[in-house]
Amino acid sequence: MAATLLYERAYKCLHQREEAQNLDRETQELEAETVAFMVCSHFWIDVPSHKYLATWQKSHQMMDSPQRISKCSQKMIPTLENRHRNAARIRNDEIGFTETFQE
Repeated sequence: MAATLLYERAYKCLHQREEAQNLDRETQELEAETVAFMVCSHFWIDVPSHKYLATWQKSHQMMDSPQRISKCSQKMIPTLENRHRNAARIRNDEIGFTETFQE
């Protein structure tokens, strides 16, 4: 489920700009799935994306994909880390856990 949500968010992050809308479906799917895989991997979430990614044929439109994929991943990971940190802080406040840990 996490991978699906990340895929949907990645798709929007990658392809909401007008220039990216001209990409073929295969490239759009591959880019979004790759971002979801990278973000899940960062958070140690096991997903079978590598099997899915292997089924896609190579696209001639992939020249700019590494830059788009990297940029989107670099946006999503810190955002999710901050949300997780804030949620943990709220949860700790609710249960009265006052000890703090430094990174």
